[in-house]
Amino acid sequence: MATGYETGNTAKEYMDTITKEIFETSVYVFTPKGNVIELPAGATPLDFAYKIHTKVGDTAVGALVNDKLVAMNTPLKTGDICEIRTSKTATGPTESWLNIATTNSARSHIRKVLAKKHQALTRDDNIEKGRGSLNDAFKERGFAEHEVEPHVNKPEVLKHFNVNTYEDLLLLVYSRNITASAVLDYLKLDRRDHMGKLLSKGRRVVEDAKNPVIVPGAGTVAVTLGNCCTPVPGDNIVGYITKGKGITVHRINCPNIARNLDRTIEVLWNPNSETKLYPLDISIKCNDRDNLLVDIMNALSQAKVSISKIKATYHPSTQTSVIDATILIPNVDKLNSVQNIILQVDSVYKIDRVIH
Repeated sequence: MATGYETGNTAKEYMDTITKEIFETSVYVFTPKGNVIELPAGATPLDFAYKIHTKVGDTAVGALVNDKLVAMNTPLKTGDICEIRTSKTATGPTESWLNIATTNSARSHIRKVLAKKHQALTRDDNIEKGRGSLNDAFKERGFAEHEVEPHVNKPEVLKHFNVNTYEDLLLLVYSRNITASAVLDYLKLDRRDHMGKLLSKGRRVVEDAKNPVIVPGAGTVAVTLGNCCTPVPGDNIVGYITKGKGITVHRINCPNIARNLDRTIEVLWNPNSETKLYPLDISIKCNDRDNLLVDIMNALSQAKVSISKIKATYHPSTQTSVIDATILIPNVDKLNSVQNIILQVDSVYKIDRVIH
């Protein structure tokens, strides 16, 4: 029979063993408000975040343990005080989070979120493929890419194809449940004959290195650059068909073509074109001061660009000046370089390209 000493000692050892096992398999971590969170040994701040709430875990961007910033894969210890930093703009779990989280619940949730993200990415990818197919079909019939959605994304078109959104229609095109040609046929859109008649009335020119712009599939036609938006090589451009005058090239955001998109056509900068200088209008916004115009002209000289005209307008109510200039440049890259140099002039705070 065990003595009292032996029994007491055995009981104490038993309790010590149980306590040790508990603390070896679990850690007890405090929130900043003093609440205790039980986690399995080896758990990380990311596990802690998901234990509080899945929304906390999904928006976690960092962690403080005992008031020190730590990596999200840092093992937590009993007695640690853990604070999770979150952000509304957080993008949520990535594959790497599965290497950080250790608890089954956190890892299971992360996998579910990743699966949903994958489905969304697949859907977005399929939408873009459908968009590409529709754009190609429109292009074959003489339409520019920017014209597709305005023609198709209309209630009556979506209703006809029994879809709720334009994206749903693009998914049908991708899956070939409907064809891009079927969409065009329903809309009765085909500009090929009409475009050919308009272009045939234009003055024919030789398509060689002297022409800065080419018209794919339209042969050689008279092409001029629009004075309203002064496009230069490197700009996104679109052609506007004018009866008997060929094509005028505009920047794609030029408001002067917005009301007549049915007369636009795809055009491209000629990569074999001879390098030449193009007039481009800019407006320089400045806080007014002495010698401002002189300094800006010196900056333009430093940028090695020619000035065909320049005018300064003073606005006394705001004590600002606007300097309008027409400069001669070869391409958009040169324009960006010029803008960077002008913006270094004291008092200059903005430069805009002008559309008349």
